[in-house]
Amino acid sequence: MQEAEAIVRRWLIRSTLLQFLAIIDQVAQRGGYEDMRRMFKHRKAFWEAVYNMDLIQDAWVVFDHTGSALGKQLFGRELQFARFEDGVQPGQTVLILRVGNSLVVEWSHNGKCIIWNRHDARDAPRLYRSKYLANELRHKTANDIVGNSDFAVSHLGSDTLNWQRKVADKLHRLTGQRIKEASYMVR
Repeated sequence: MQEAEAIVRRWLIRSTLLQFLAIIDQVAQRGGYEDMRRMFKHRKAFWEAVYNMDLIQDAWVVFDHTGSALGKQLFGRELQFARFEDGVQPGQTVLILRVGNSLVVEWSHNGKCIIWNRHDARDAPRLYRSKYLANELRHKTANDIVGNSDFAVSHLGSDTLNWQRKVADKLHRLTGQRIKEASYMVR
């Protein structure tokens, strides 16, 4: 049964990752945000590389009202996800991942990639809630210094792998697994 559980969990993680990326793509396409679509091809490549290394243990997605409606339209009414309780930018979406003992919060647009060293840290958001406040998914003091306990980086320099290298380095420190640049380069 453990093998079957691992297979189902991996499938659910992949499904959640694809939901996040599909909703972002739809928001960008419908809103005419071509910069956002270009930016997300880099995020898609990066998080798929992390997934392909089997580093993600859990995944959950949070939608605003726009993403919620799009998600139900694209994936059916049985789609499981969380919603924002407070006002966020239209189409704002967050992907929450447990990677090893850490917790990653990947904001869609105008947000950062935030990593708590410990998924069970007092100020880290909890997975699988039905509703979140936006501030619960942000970190007030984290910065992009990989050696610090908690970490946050803006998605600047996608074409030059700037943020991707930093996140890959942080995940390497936390998991011991090195994510090769070639696996997340957009061709």
